[in-house]
Amino acid sequence: MEAVIAECRPKPLFATGPFLSAVGGGGGGVDRISGLPDDLLFVILSKLPVRDAVATSALSPRWKSLWSSVPLRLDDAGLLHRRDGTRLGREGVAATVSAVLAAHPGPVPAASVGCCLSSDDQGYQLGGWLRALAAKGVRQLCLMGAPWSPRAALPSAVFSCSSLRRLFLGSVQCNWDLIPDHACFPELREIQICNALMKSQDLSLVLAVCPALETVEILASRNKIPTVRMSSHTIRNTLLWKSVAKEVNVLDTPCLSRVVLWQDLLLPHSRYNSKVTISRATKMRIFGYLDTGINTLVINETTVKVNTNISFKTLIPSVKVLGLSVHFGVRKEALMSISFLRCFPEVETLHITSKTDKASEAEQFSFWGKVDPVECVTSHLKKLVFHGMPWCPGNLEFLKFIVEGAYLLEKVLIVLPKGTYTSMHSVITKLKLAPLTSASWASHICKMEVVQSSQGTLSYQRASDRSVDDPLDYSL
Repeated sequence: MEAVIAECRPKPLFATGPFLSAVGGGGGGVDRISGLPDDLLFVILSKLPVRDAVATSALSPRWKSLWSSVPLRLDDAGLLHRRDGTRLGREGVAATVSAVLAAHPGPVPAASVGCCLSSDDQGYQLGGWLRALAAKGVRQLCLMGAPWSPRAALPSAVFSCSSLRRLFLGSVQCNWDLIPDHACFPELREIQICNALMKSQDLSLVLAVCPALETVEILASRNKIPTVRMSSHTIRNTLLWKSVAKEVNVLDTPCLSRVVLWQDLLLPHSRYNSKVTISRATKMRIFGYLDTGINTLVINETTVKVNTNISFKTLIPSVKVLGLSVHFGVRKEALMSISFLRCFPEVETLHITSKTDKASEAEQFSFWGKVDPVECVTSHLKKLVFHGMPWCPGNLEFLKFIVEGAYLLEKVLIVLPKGTYTSMHSVITKLKLAPLTSASWASHICKMEVVQSSQGTLSYQRASDRSVDDPLDYSL
């Protein structure tokens, strides 16, 4: 769990390293830095961790005034050690944070506090810091408790930070039943909740006071939040990464473009069942990964089942990139994948993660030849990315169903674990792809490529990267 949390935690504001020393070698004792213009000294100080920036104030009265004039970027990870290298301890770090906030007039564009959070605090000390940060106009805030210890309670004082644009809450306990009446994050654009304990209604309460929110991320929070309910006229991006909720409700989100789900469960699927409800998300362009063994899909109050009669109420034509996770060795899951595909009639890029791994688990798959055409496959699909062993039962039948029915298909990319094959000859023989290569492909321009990748999972970096057109692609 620690490695998972570390992957999605914001990068430190500063690189930690040895302390700067006022005693130089080769400088001849001449203070050349103090002779630099104030503007350049401001730039230098702004690049230093708090411990080093504070230390410069001892050089001269001029340096002391300079430190207090530079915007403060506070990261308590840089306060863990004394100048002699000994560890300061949680209480010492907390005292230093209090002293720095009291001494610096602000502004504070960014703050990261985690090393000194404690469940024993009851929110009193943290509440004081939050009020001080609010008064100093904090714009970016990261509160990260230790994942292995009892979670620190998040005080309601966080709602006083009305200048926030980005908020990261990690391994804390959110009790927001009584949000202050005046609470509002008028400028908050992004909120990330990682391994935090929240009640179902807490997220809805937060969204209600964020009139400009664009991105919501629920990270490493398997079963920590019973219901994730998204209802906002401003949200554009939603990410549930290595997280599972009993219900994910995406309701009345007219600006929503991306819904990225990556469950990546470590326990048997029989232990989980998650309902995903979509309604009035008319601009959703990217959606996935839906898991046919875990997720129940509800579209506009209609539950999609095997052989569901698809009507206009169950269609989401805006989706162009779709991701499905399917165990093609289980007949019900294979059939459910067809039902899911019918709900998205204009998909152009389809990502499939196959969970099929053992031939002994296979059932009969003659039904593939009897499946009626699927609109997105026949009329829109241009690219198929298939993660899994194509020779496993059910996988090959599905691939043949796609290539024999997709008239506009341009590329089939089969992604195998690194080291699966050594040459293209072994791809056809060892991987038993001859039935696929000899099939009657509907598209005469389609090319098939088989690649090996060390990326066996969708990374947080990829899933959250809003600069890429396809965040579901982890084949690189």
